[in-house]
Amino acid sequence: MYANSIFRSWLSMRSREKLRWELEKILAPEDSLLLIRLSNQCVVGIPSYNRPDVWSSQQEAYRIV
Repeated sequence: MYANSIFRSWLSMRSREKLRWELEKILAPEDSLLLIRLSNQCVVGIPSYNRPDVWSSQQEAYRIV
């Protein structure tokens, strides 16, 4: 059985690479990590496809727990 998770974050290039490095240390061998950059046009259109307030425009940090 497969489980997929999606996380969103606003990251600088340096923060993105740090996150990738930290995640690679804790991922199981069968896990995979795919980072995707959304263009500004994509981000602007997200509210029109979802419920109100699903996608906050505030820039939030990430946290690994």
